[in-house]
Amino acid sequence: AYKEVDPVGASTTHLLMLFYAKLERGLGWHRDNGRSDGRDLTPVVSLSLGAACSFRMKHGPNDPETTVVLESGDAILFGGPARHIMHAVTDLQKGTCPAHLRDMV
Repeated sequence: AYKEVDPVGASTTHLLMLFYAKLERGLGWHRDNGRSDGRDLTPVVSLSLGAACSFRMKHGPNDPETTVVLESGDAILFGGPARHIMHAVTDLQKGTCPAHLRDMV
């Protein structure tokens, strides 16, 4: 069972830095619950760089989803009961990657 974690007062254990510049597609539905992703509810920061995209999330496969648009430099904090939420990255918007990041890869 999950214990309650205060995402504001807790220390983060992971920073996921995602770079979307030359991808033609995003990431399919998944949970960050692999061996190297941490097993508890300690908050994780996800930092998006590059092209703007749609970040979709939901608690379970049949639950309604919420979508937010992420611009380069936006961050999402996953913690507490939402730590292992299902999420996907879709609708990468071509031409939105900042010029100073385009040639990094």
